[in-house]
Amino acid sequence: MRSVDEERASRLIAQVLSEEGLEATGPRPVLLQGGVSVTQDVGVQNRKLGFVYLTAADAREIEGDSLATRPEGSDLTVRLGDGGDVGMRVVILYESDYAYDESAGSGRTATVVSAENRLTRDARDFVIIARKNRWK
Repeated sequence: MRSVDEERASRLIAQVLSEEGLEATGPRPVLLQGGVSVTQDVGVQNRKLGFVYLTAADAREIEGDSLATRPEGSDLTVRLGDGGDVGMRVVILYESDYAYDESAGSGRTATVVSAENRLTRDARDFVIIARKNRWK
């Protein structure tokens, strides 16, 4: 199994933001409640919203924090910012949720597309939730 790579994930998230009339910003460190610092892969211009695509390597860096392991039965995981990032809302997109079987032969393209579609759907869902809740 292989997951959508981080660079591709960032491009897909930025595309969703553009389609939703929002402007993407680049990566930066974000301090979250609980004292864990992560890299926000994509932010939203003039809004306190961000996307973290948590890879296995990222999870090892924050080992010991509950964020390092995807919660069972959970939909989207949203964490609040802390310190200079108070008011920030960050969705954690776990790399393992966007895995596909790279040895699926002629069906490979469909499995990659399915994984990318799940990522796009989750990014769009976060934007919709943010709008519904009037998160700035």
